[in-house]
Amino acid sequence: MLLNFATVVLLFALSLVGAAPAETAGSALKKYSELLDASKLYEPNPPVTHRVAMTLEYDDPVTGETTRHNMNVDLFGTVVPLTVKNFAFLAKGVKARVEGQDPNAIHVITYREKPFTKVVVDKYILGGAVAPGYGPFSIHGSAFADENFLLNHDRPGRLTMANKGEPDTNNSEFMITTGTEPEPELDGKHVVFGQVSAGLRELLDIIQQVPKDTEGRPIKPFKVVYAVPEEFRLGDQKVLQQRYEDDLQAFRAGDKSKGVTLAASLEPVKVYTQRNPVPDVVLADSYSSSALHNILVVVLVAAACFGAYTYKDAILRRSKVVSMR
Repeated sequence: MLLNFATVVLLFALSLVGAAPAETAGSALKKYSELLDASKLYEPNPPVTHRVAMTLEYDDPVTGETTRHNMNVDLFGTVVPLTVKNFAFLAKGVKARVEGQDPNAIHVITYREKPFTKVVVDKYILGGAVAPGYGPFSIHGSAFADENFLLNHDRPGRLTMANKGEPDTNNSEFMITTGTEPEPELDGKHVVFGQVSAGLRELLDIIQQVPKDTEGRPIKPFKVVYAVPEEFRLGDQKVLQQRYEDDLQAFRAGDKSKGVTLAASLEPVKVYTQRNPVPDVVLADSYSSSALHNILVVVLVAAACFGAYTYKDAILRRSKVVSMR
């Protein structure tokens, strides 16, 4: 009887241990961003011709609440212009007719409200099937060729084309890599055309760990809710591309000053609010002169124009000259 009582006491004690507060799901999530060295130097990125502001919606794997996350993606149109054009157009949305249906029925084909269909932790997330009811779609046709494989999957946040496992089968589907180590198995098979430039930390530490089935399909909705493209006017893109190629060769030859880090990519998206619209200006990039220099140039040009106009007006008032060219 004493033995049985001791057993009961032991079982009760074990039950109390088992009933102790479990470790929160949040602390159980692996912080993949902490595996990255924010000061590590990677090969320089090409000139950025477009930027797409994306908002992802998912169920937080910790709280279970529907959450939205802002992320910026830079596109490299001087290296892969056709691939970038396809992504930028689909981010904005294109109008199309469906063969065999009412020719007057116009469908808007876009990345907005389209789901991510597969997640492989520490590898990639897959999305971008814009017309699942009609088959593969791109602005270049049902499939288009691999433009080139000049850029590698050497860092997380790479935006790269998905395909059907065969060459030249690109459509609208894309992947965003989440591997903290380089993924050379994707090189030469998938076309890299962009890079996450802000908001990468949440993608690595939270979003890629959404609940999914054994095939990697998200169990709850995980989708793009907004995709807003912006095209940058960079001036002579051939000159910028050549400067990038020179920097790339210099980096590969040992000039580490040409390298870039992921520090900015890991930061959240900066949200600016302004009552008045921002004037349309030429944006500077890493290969252009500094913003201060650009401002000084604008001021000097304006001053010169004003001076010329004043001088012209003075001459016209003091002489019989009726025009000046």
